[in-house]
Amino acid sequence: MAIRKNRSGFAFFLFYIALLILLLPVSVYAGEQDGDPGDADSPETVNIPGYTQNAYGYCYTGDEQVVRIPAALTQLNHYCFYKNASVQAVIVPETVDMVSDSAFYRCPNLRYICFMSTQTRVSDRFLNGATALINISAPKNSALYNKCVKDGIPVTSSRNPCFSKKRVYLLPGDTEKMPLFNSTQAVYKTSSKKIVTVDENGTIHAKKKGNATITAVSGRRIYQYKVTVYRKSENERIRQIRKSEKISGSQKTIKRIRIVHDWMVRNISYDYNNFRNGSIPGVAHTSKGALIRKICVCDGYAYGFLKVMRSMGVPCKVVNGTADGVSHAWNMVCVGGKWYHIDVTWDDPVIDESSTNTIPRYTYFMKSTEYMKANSHHFQEKKYPKCTSKKYDKKGLTGYFNLLSTYIYKW
Repeated sequence: MAIRKNRSGFAFFLFYIALLILLLPVSVYAGEQDGDPGDADSPETVNIPGYTQNAYGYCYTGDEQVVRIPAALTQLNHYCFYKNASVQAVIVPETVDMVSDSAFYRCPNLRYICFMSTQTRVSDRFLNGATALINISAPKNSALYNKCVKDGIPVTSSRNPCFSKKRVYLLPGDTEKMPLFNSTQAVYKTSSKKIVTVDENGTIHAKKKGNATITAVSGRRIYQYKVTVYRKSENERIRQIRKSEKISGSQKTIKRIRIVHDWMVRNISYDYNNFRNGSIPGVAHTSKGALIRKICVCDGYAYGFLKVMRSMGVPCKVVNGTADGVSHAWNMVCVGGKWYHIDVTWDDPVIDESSTNTIPRYTYFMKSTEYMKANSHHFQEKKYPKCTSKKYDKKGLTGYFNLLSTYIYKW
């Protein structure tokens, strides 16, 4: 009986192994089938033309210039368009609910991305390496649209070619990037090269006082905007800032202050090379250095800011003290009867030995004296108004990098 049991068990074992061998190819084959409708939890089984899979998910490998994401994709994974040199525009449908970090990593010719949904979420560094990007298109007041506005990413709610502005105001010597949004290529012309010139990328250069029209031809359509160049003076610069940034007396005081703060960060550079060489020119310490030359050091920022604030009727002072133990200058402003510190220079940091930063920080915007002292700023307090309100001390701590804008860095 013992031997018989052993033989029966062995026979059953052989039968079980044979059955597994017969079924295994079927199981493997079923797992490799593309587009199995019954496998909703396994997106890897879906075959999408033009896409392959990597460790993160789907990766576009096609060579189309304008790519419309297929409805089968619900998210754009890491490196979805990894170093794709062909793609110039991407249309993201409503089916996509998430775009991951580095989705467009080092796409050298990507010019615009059009988001169709108000619900699509993006990671902070989804644009990482997309250095040729001109603009984002997103539904008005969507989270992404508002994020772009806040962080200085060119954005429009239009899905058609357009310019970001209908009118541009400049001073002689100014340069401004004005490419045609939502367009992969355009030919630019100016009505008067004596007033303003325009290069092949849509960047304009103001030459002398006057008016001109810039025209872009894309396909069979023509797009235009007007340029006004004012006389070169500090008062005209203030006029230009107020017109360009649409500053009006009906706006809250703090909003007008922030607009000027942001304009200075975007348009003025710290004179880092001369600072490093010990050869700072005298003009860099003045409002002229900030408002006309647009390159200065800390007291140039402070006196330029002071001049604009006074033109708007905002009480303002220049504070002379130290920061990190070095002589430094910044401002105080009065809003609602209370005084606050603003350090435009330190909100426009030198990054990696470069003074080309255009991303506003608010780390030193509308702060109390206690906050400033805790962050290396010291001065003779008896000479200045008391800044005791801590209303804004915990706001605007954006850190050293604006993460959404990291596409400007060639990582």
